[in-house]
This record gives sequence, C-alpha cells and structure tokens, in this order.
Amino acid sequence: MASMDYNGCKEKKMKKRITATDALFGFGVWLTTRKEIVTFSHKHDTGKMVDLIGQFLKTNNLPNVSKNYPGNFITPEEEPIREEVSVARAVKVLTGSIREDEELRIGYQANIAMAVVDECKGTVGFEDIPYDTLHQAANKAADRFLTNWCYDSNK
Repeated sequence: MASMDYNGCKEKKMKKRITATDALFGFGVWLTTRKEIVTFSHKHDTGKMVDLIGQFLKTNNLPNVSKNYPGNFITPEEEPIREEVSVARAVKVLTGSIREDEELRIGYQANIAMAVVDECKGTVGFEDIPYDTLHQAANKAADRFLTNWCYDSNK
C-alpha cells in the first residue's frame, strides 16, 4: 500500500496505520504537489474533488465515508471571502469596463458632466455663461477625462 512521503512526496510502502489527521495533511500535500492545477470553491463542479478523494482513499487503503456521514463532523465557520485587490487592478478593471460598455461610459460621462455643471452654477464668473454652453463644455470635459483615463492610462 502506498503513502505520501513528506520529504518530496514520493510514494512508499506504508508500515503503520494512517490517522485521520495524517490523511488530511497527506491529501493536502498531494493536492499541492500535483502538476495538474485544480480549483475548488462553491462555484466549481465537485466531481473532480470527489474523484481525487476517491483516488487518495484507494491509494492509502482507507475506507469510504461511514453511514454517519455527513453528521459526524463539524465544519469550521467560514470567514468572508476577502480578495486583496490593488488600486491599480481595480482601476484597470473599471476602465476596461467603461471602454467595453457604452451605456456604462455614458453613465459615467453624464455624472462627471453634471458635477461640473453643478459646481459652476452660482460660482462667480460662470453666471453669465449660457446653460447650454456650460452643459456642452462639461460633456466635452467629461468625455476627455474618460478618454484620457480609460485609454491613455492603460497603455
């Protein structure tokens, strides 16, 4: 019967009975030293995981699940998924979305332009500018900003 050797993860003949803890750690070592990359999460098919568990159980001459499964163990409380995302990555994703989605770009442009218009209304020196002229200038400025940000900054 084969087992995991933690010094290089080579198979060797087992001479002692494997404990549950040994099996869990051995399975983890085996998974993380395989050439094939396998992803497990709530979003992925469980078939591959079941196959790998079965292969590990058979290789180590371990029994299949008991009749008490799944009521005979406690799962750890799950911590919220926190994916560390850099500001640079977030900007790249956002600007890419704005480039690809015309409705999203229009929404951003309108919000930027209206912020400019709102800021200029009632500001000394801007009260004589006709609203349509101010609105057109704000739209052009917002378009220029988005073009510079979404295209030029991603080169």
